[in-house]
Amino acid sequence: LMKQVKLENVDPDSFTYNILIRSFAKHGYTEEAWRYLENMERRGLHVDLRTLGPFIKYSADRGSEEWVDTAFAKVRSLNLPVDDLLISSIIQARTACKDLTGTESTFW
Repeated sequence: LMKQVKLENVDPDSFTYNILIRSFAKHGYTEEAWRYLENMERRGLHVDLRTLGPFIKYSADRGSEEWVDTAFAKVRSLNLPVDDLLISSIIQARTACKDLTGTESTFW
């Protein structure tokens, strides 16, 4: 996909990467989405909640607690603000994985 973007002489920016990450994560291609996120960082592009929020939400929708925790650790490492939607996604993922202790610990 990035080859096609380059063939069109488009230099991928944060917006382009966010679309790719969101699309891949939404359709269950979590590892590929994360590789785009890492590539985005290597290129020096800004990763924020527009990048990580949808990744966390779609991972939570599938009950992928590991990916939610990985992405949430990235949120913390970047000192990004934590909003209600983010907390809701984390709780949803942990509940889907039947991690009730983890669900409760999200609040504390």
